[in-house]
Amino acid sequence: MDRSESTFRLIYVSRNRIPAAQRAAELDAILATARENNPRYGVTGALLASDDWFTQTLEGEEATVRALLAVIEADPRQEGLVVLQAGVVEGRVFGRWSMARVDEDGGPEVALIVRGEDATQTVERGTPDPMTEVLLYMSDVLQVADPPD
Repeated sequence: MDRSESTFRLIYVSRNRIPAAQRAAELDAILATARENNPRYGVTGALLASDDWFTQTLEGEEATVRALLAVIEADPRQEGLVVLQAGVVEGRVFGRWSMARVDEDGGPEVALIVRGEDATQTVERGTPDPMTEVLLYMSDVLQVADPPD
């Protein structure tokens, strides 16, 4: 985690419009594109996708992150994008990843951190680190999101 300088962080939620049969392939394509392009622009972040929702954290220069957000808003694989947080923070929490995939299966990248009896709680006591705080926020967003129309 790069905590040495301030950076712009933006977190959004949007409705997932990818048909179930195409979801795995499309998510792989989204991640591949992000991992190819983001290092060139100095963008890092994480993507959490459920059957109904996306929530994503983007970190980098503000103008670059906002330009990327405009591209994401135009992507037909999602709709109804709402920015939940945007502002300058001290350092990146996803500095290791051009785009980390947050997974429920605890895969090799970032395991999903959620609150609730059916999910794994990775922080049982104490103060969570900044990445854990952001992941908890992202997962909480999906827990309380209304189902799509």
